[in-house]
Amino acid sequence: MSREIIFKKNGFTLSEVLITIVIIGIIAAITIPELNQNIMKKDLESRFLKAYSGLNQFSEKFFFNEGISFTEYCSRTAGASGAVGTCLNKFISYYNTSGYASKDTWNTQTENLDNKYSLKNISGTQPKVFGYCDNTGFVSDLSGTLYKFNDPPLLYNGPVVCVDVNGIKGPNRIGFDYFLFVFTKDNRVIPMGTDDKNNPPDGQTDGSGMEFSKECSKTGNIGWGCAYFALKNIHPQNKSKTYWGDFL
Repeated sequence: MSREIIFKKNGFTLSEVLITIVIIGIIAAITIPELNQNIMKKDLESRFLKAYSGLNQFSEKFFFNEGISFTEYCSRTAGASGAVGTCLNKFISYYNTSGYASKDTWNTQTENLDNKYSLKNISGTQPKVFGYCDNTGFVSDLSGTLYKFNDPPLLYNGPVVCVDVNGIKGPNRIGFDYFLFVFTKDNRVIPMGTDDKNNPPDGQTDGSGMEFSKECSKTGNIGWGCAYFALKNIHPQNKSKTYWGDFL
């Protein structure tokens, strides 16, 4: 009696079993990567919201203790040290962070940190121009989230703080795990791209030459303003779709 006949008596032939295994393998190959991608996006969204909440808590605590907003404090300390010195150090003292890299080890032209970290634009290619947070090294909190600051504000809201919500771990892409937030004159933290009465008027700068970007598109190819859409979970080009599920 052939082996195939023996299998058939028990319900399935060997060929049917092998075909079933192949089909299961194909389905797994299609669905598992997508499932892993969705899990990663959920994790990044959670970290994004946690970082945003933490920055607002810091801003409120700072105002309660110091009697001025963090924006005003940074404006007062602007100068030779600016955010690289006094302003950043004050943030560290409140936020329970530890120094991760000095400015000397952070190459602002290539956004490369000791050959361990390379920042990319939202589409995943190396960006050519960086307009924010290019004056300080990163500091890291206890969860591994990385923070670095732009210049202190001169006339409007600020400073801008750039946050990599999952640290050195990839993908290290602007608008994916790297987002920009802005401290405000009225003691809040808002996502880059948010309209606010104390932002520079459209087309104008904050006094240091920096505009507050609303740009968030894969064709625009940078993604500075994506934090606004990430917080609302709205697709930048289609409000009927989501940011974390559909845009990324």
